[in-house]
Amino acid sequence: MNEIQTVLHPYPLTGGRVYPPMQVILTWRPTRPHEITLAAGRTSWVFARDLLAAGLDAPAGLGDVSILPDLAAEEERVELVLSAPSGRMALPLPVDALRTLLAATWDIVPAGAEARVWEAAWTDGMFPAGGAQ
Repeated sequence: MNEIQTVLHPYPLTGGRVYPPMQVILTWRPTRPHEITLAAGRTSWVFARDLLAAGLDAPAGLGDVSILPDLAAEEERVELVLSAPSGRMALPLPVDALRTLLAATWDIVPAGAEARVWEAAWTDGMFPAGGAQ
């Protein structure tokens, strides 16, 4: 499993804007093992896989993306907080689905092995099947 698709009900943290439910897709690709992409409509955010993992158990992230465990929720979830000049919103995400996604990514590219995968992909791009010239 390299993707989670779900409909979320975001809520504003600033500005009082009301957001409609939105289709959200979280994606991980083995060719970019450091990254998780969150797509919501025409907008995407890219953030570190390590950030997502850290945010499952403790607040993590500075800047445009942060992840906060929601200890008050009935089911285990995190709040993925997205910041933009127009304000901030939170997306509630189920921890079980995120743990499943992360486990699948670590089965393919273990934590700490990301640089080797990226380096191999870069080298293959520089020196295709024919080798160095």
